[in-house]
Amino acid sequence: VTDDDHGGGGDLFVRVAPRHRMSPEDIEMREQYLLKRLTPVRYADSKHIWALGVGIAIFGCFSGWNIGLASSGFGGMMVALFISFLLYWTLFHCLAELATALPFAGGMFSYTRAAMGEKFGHFIGASETLEYFALAVTVVFVSSNLFNLIIDRPHGDWVGFSITVAVVAIIAIIFIYIPQKVMWTTLVVLTALDLVLVIVFLALSGSHIDLCTWGMPNTDFTDAYKACTAKSETWGAYLFPGGFFGIVDAFPGAMWLFLGMEGCVLTGEE
Repeated sequence: VTDDDHGGGGDLFVRVAPRHRMSPEDIEMREQYLLKRLTPVRYADSKHIWALGVGIAIFGCFSGWNIGLASSGFGGMMVALFISFLLYWTLFHCLAELATALPFAGGMFSYTRAAMGEKFGHFIGASETLEYFALAVTVVFVSSNLFNLIIDRPHGDWVGFSITVAVVAIIAIIFIYIPQKVMWTTLVVLTALDLVLVIVFLALSGSHIDLCTWGMPNTDFTDAYKACTAKSETWGAYLFPGGFFGIVDAFPGAMWLFLGMEGCVLTGEE
């Protein structure tokens, strides 16, 4: 019987009858259960946890920087990105401390429940669920538009969306039912492949770097774009064409480069 009154993960305390009231079969069953709980089979190590965090967040790099650049230009995006980095850096250190002190598999839900009670824990758990639900929907939506671009279909066309949903569903089902060791190994391989693609992208796009063209969309900041191409203004004029509010608008895009990495603490028991 699990004890949920201690604010933990619900499986840390086991209520059993005194040994002198238990049959030999019950004693053996209890000892086998406790032995199983004390010696779980762990498949993941540091490289698998790394692959999980990077694999979650790497998609946001391809989506986030475009959103941020369109909102604030290159300079504003860099400021928003640096502030977001500081916020997530402190968050990750706090979660790393909690994950080692309270090795629950519930992440922030478990930590909040242990510290502030069930009601606050329920609120945080619901919020995390909505976060990952929105993350999955966004991944499918953006991926479907990229697929439509490849097959020369209009933006938002149902063909690319349907195929993307089917592929993602099949992959999800496979990951659920394959052995854990195979799943973690596949995750490492896919994340490594993603990093290789990022390096290739950066290498091939290096000769096309142009702050005025790509760092500040001329559709949103026409005057600043003209000043940038003419080099008639100071750096600040075309590095921060959106000003202060442009930096604020860039925060959602900057956060995409880190969003979801806190999911690593869900593997606290590993």
